[in-house]
Amino acid sequence: MWTELLGCFITPSPLDPVLPKSTDICTLEENHQITKGWYKIQGHMVNIRNSPTLNGTVLKEIPIASLANVSECIKAETIGHKTGCWHQVTDITVDNITTHYEDAYIFSSAIAPCFLHADFDLDGVYEEVFLSSIKPDTYQVRLWDPNAKKSVVTTEYEPELTKYIRITAIIQDNVNMLKLTSGSGEGCAYINENEYLMYINTDTQNLYRVLSTTDFSNGARYSSHHSIKWLNREHILLQVEDRDDKAKNSHILSTQHYCLKEFKFEPCSEKIEINTVLPE
Repeated sequence: MWTELLGCFITPSPLDPVLPKSTDICTLEENHQITKGWYKIQGHMVNIRNSPTLNGTVLKEIPIASLANVSECIKAETIGHKTGCWHQVTDITVDNITTHYEDAYIFSSAIAPCFLHADFDLDGVYEEVFLSSIKPDTYQVRLWDPNAKKSVVTTEYEPELTKYIRITAIIQDNVNMLKLTSGSGEGCAYINENEYLMYINTDTQNLYRVLSTTDFSNGARYSSHHSIKWLNREHILLQVEDRDDKAKNSHILSTQHYCLKEFKFEPCSEKIEINTVLPE
């Protein structure tokens, strides 16, 4: 039997949701186009309205990581600093229960074009991570943990370089972390600022920024690049490769051990530098 709620007919939906695929790298695209299909919800307690406007009646609030079956853009609008679209929602899945809607709408900023899916705190339960813009030049990482007292953990990020923003899942044996990258430049000339985030689910449940690095290249001559060998969750070997192609291919490789102390990686060995000249 159909049930009428505030002019919106809803019913348990016979449609099985199609789970969107997670990715290893999620890049924030300012003008990303949401097409018809199933998506994750990246906002928490997002309003579903009975018309494509902020004046529409709120039919339901849906939590982060829920699933929504949406249409293509039906109405473009700028709300605050975000230019996006209203989409019609036909089905919503919350806690494995899918409900069908006849007249329901959602704004595109609540829809996740991509997300990460991994066990970041190594407790056997997978978390999901979303990246979004919350105001000009300010971004927010949201982690949803169904196995935590506080299910949603956030951290804000205000990078100086904003041409591109992306988040990467680092998945290795006993080391699952997040790498947040902001950068500028094109092709071989670039600057990348990297923030490594560790999720701790204890009494101090949080996303901690445990390490920062900067990689750059001027394209024609000089470059500097960091690489990390994860020995375990609290011990890394940081390598820095500096290369000058105009100075007889000078190649300097430095290595240094870093240990996690109070949620921050700090040097715990002497730095070793090897200066070599690469073959022409």
